[in-house]
Amino acid sequence: MDETPLAARPLEVVIPVHNGAELLSDCLASVIPQLGPGDRITVVDDGSGDASAEIAAQAGARVLRTDTAQGPYLARQSAAMSSQAFGLIFFDMRSRALPGWLETHRTLLSEPGVALSATDVRVLSGNSVAERIAALQQPYRLAIYTDGQRDPYFPTCNLGVRTEAFTAVDGFTDVRSGGDADLCWRIQRAGLGRLAARDEVLVLWQPRSSLRAAFEQAYRFGRGHRALMRASGRALPAEPVRKAVRARRYGYLLGLLRSGTRVRDLALLGVLRAVFWIGVLRGPSGPGSAG
Repeated sequence: MDETPLAARPLEVVIPVHNGAELLSDCLASVIPQLGPGDRITVVDDGSGDASAEIAAQAGARVLRTDTAQGPYLARQSAAMSSQAFGLIFFDMRSRALPGWLETHRTLLSEPGVALSATDVRVLSGNSVAERIAALQQPYRLAIYTDGQRDPYFPTCNLGVRTEAFTAVDGFTDVRSGGDADLCWRIQRAGLGRLAARDEVLVLWQPRSSLRAAFEQAYRFGRGHRALMRASGRALPAEPVRKAVRARRYGYLLGLLRSGTRVRDLALLGVLRAVFWIGVLRGPSGPGSAG
């Protein structure tokens, strides 16, 4: 058991960014005040053509740069594999940390037998259709990834990992989507530790405002989902439509209608789900090609 005092166990927050200058300042402003002695924040500028790197440097973050965009998982990998911290906290330029967020990760990762940590995330709403739909979906609800899951995981918008567990499995695989699930599954199946989660919203997430970007993300997530299912030996649902219209789905939609949700937004939410399943059906057969 690690006898190092909890407050002395350093964490490294890793944030990949690609042309995210307009988002990065708020993200860094929410994280940097929470850093303790020995903690570090690293921003990986993944081939940006804007001022992302300059903004990160001015805020006091360590900055790593790549000449060309490699994708978010390879960007995280470049910082994480050389880290000397006790734990790695993977964050997103769209994420905003609330007070107590970093210390919660430190506490969870310090529990015996724990290799992964997460807290709940709430997706913010906004004026655009895409933002409203994202808020309806709440795609980063902790329950989605932990309740009843054989191997729970959490997305890298708010995922903590013990560095020794991360390096033991050689970190992320070369994927465009789904690398977070793949990493968590490999760590747990190797017996390196479990996921500990706090059912408290300590991160807010700013969604994309462009409907086109939302559709592209849904399709990419579908492709990544198929690759992960195949690689993990899990069967894909034979009838995705039947799964989507179970009684609890009807109840969920009815609740949204009663709360005053716009019918147009509900219709677009259904289209997004359809785009996701198109991505599943057209996706690759393994995580190495999930981009």
